[in-house]
Amino acid sequence: MNDRPSLPNDGLARPYHDLLGIRVTAMENGRSNVVLDKSSELYNSFNGIHGGAIASLIDVACAMSIRSADPQIKGSATISLSISFLDASAGHLHAEGTVTRLGNTVAGTEARVMDETGKLVAHAIGSFRVIRKK
Repeated sequence: MNDRPSLPNDGLARPYHDLLGIRVTAMENGRSNVVLDKSSELYNSFNGIHGGAIASLIDVACAMSIRSADPQIKGSATISLSISFLDASAGHLHAEGTVTRLGNTVAGTEARVMDETGKLVAHAIGSFRVIRKK
């Protein structure tokens, strides 16, 4: 695991992120960048990163892009997430999340996952319930 801090700096514990080694490195204007450091514990039987770990990376990238879109948003909950796994990868991965539509209660998102060489590993679109501050 990596000791570098993860965004957002809101004081909330994120044990699942810590377990997988997911770090949020950027969040701004409806976009996020999230990384998953190489870890053999996340490999499947074909020596690639397990699809479940990639799905978690995508989910976090989408959620953090939503949080960054409006200061009145404190979180989100996944409604649907459609992922196309395009290629295998056993290295360091990063995901770029983007808000494609932001409504009062539902946001549309897109995410792209690339490996350390820039190869596109997965692409996703999702719908999330927006949780606003009261």
